[in-house]
Amino acid sequence: MELSSYRHAQSVIESSMCDDVTGLSFSDPRNFLYTPSFDELGNYQNDSLKSREYNADQSESYFARYLYGASGYNLRKGEIYYQNAMLLFNQLSVGFSDAFSMDVAMLPFYISERFAPLCVSPHYTIPIMEDSLNIGVGILTGFMFGDFESNFGILYGVATIGSRDNNVTMGMGYGIVNRELADYPYFSFNGMCKAANRLYFVFESHLYTRFDSMFALSARSLIRRSALEYGFVASFFDDTLLIPWLSYGLPLY
Repeated sequence: MELSSYRHAQSVIESSMCDDVTGLSFSDPRNFLYTPSFDELGNYQNDSLKSREYNADQSESYFARYLYGASGYNLRKGEIYYQNAMLLFNQLSVGFSDAFSMDVAMLPFYISERFAPLCVSPHYTIPIMEDSLNIGVGILTGFMFGDFESNFGILYGVATIGSRDNNVTMGMGYGIVNRELADYPYFSFNGMCKAANRLYFVFESHLYTRFDSMFALSARSLIRRSALEYGFVASFFDDTLLIPWLSYGLPLY
């Protein structure tokens, strides 16, 4: 009698609970585990794909340099990045390792009745504190096709404080003309900050002598896998000159 009463009470409890959780069998403990519906799985997969797509768009190639000056960070191994500035300046950057990269740049027109200049710039990074402090050293060297005796370049070192996309960089270097170092160094102060989800502000300045200097301010918008940069460059040499700046960058690999 007691056994039949117990079974009756159990059946009543199971029946009432199944009104709230339809289709569960309380004899199988696995049914107490939460199983998402197909709609929930679909939403989760879409969110996951969007997250991975966003992370892929946020290529670290964008943050290896400012307008054209290098930071203490570098391209990752295997990354290839193309940049065009003002429809004239073309640059290809290749990351051979996480610490070493090479830039090759060219202007597709003649200067002083000579062929277009070609610039090659190796860059090496020394991480001091991960995502906090990086040291970079490099040299930019250029030649004129048809007159390899005339060469120019910059030997430089930089220190970057901050993360890849929020940082400031201080640098110093010497110009090189016909294999001779300049008499005075130049100093640089650059930085970038994240203003919105896919928008960054970039600042770059160079002081060459007491009175000759250059600074630039731009915004960098990330559009899918590409980066569009727009702003201005101001130079203070013999005359003050304000030049609009427009560049486009795209990770190729």
